[in-house]
Amino acid sequence: MFGSKLVSLVEGHTIEDAAADKKTAKRVGQFKVSAKAIYRADNKYLPFEAVTGYTCDKSSVHVTGCCAGCVPVERMVFETCNGDKIQFLFDSQKDLDKVIATISEKN
Repeated sequence: MFGSKLVSLVEGHTIEDAAADKKTAKRVGQFKVSAKAIYRADNKYLPFEAVTGYTCDKSSVHVTGCCAGCVPVERMVFETCNGDKIQFLFDSQKDLDKVIATISEKN
């Protein structure tokens, strides 16, 4: 997806020059996190200014194949000003804590 346009997950809420912001982001698990947003690999992002709240809990992902079973994950569900709920899954509590710390620094 090299060169693909970055798209906000929250309609009506974009970051001016999101590409430049993404370059400042640090890798946190499978995501990139800046002071302004969390970026997914599919070039979609969640601007923190559109977040009205979030919840965190433990969850699991069911996998199939030779190693079938459940993989434990940390789940973070963001609530947005548009009333949407957007879920992100993290492999570790450490990664989840990094995102929470970034959001806390903003407020």
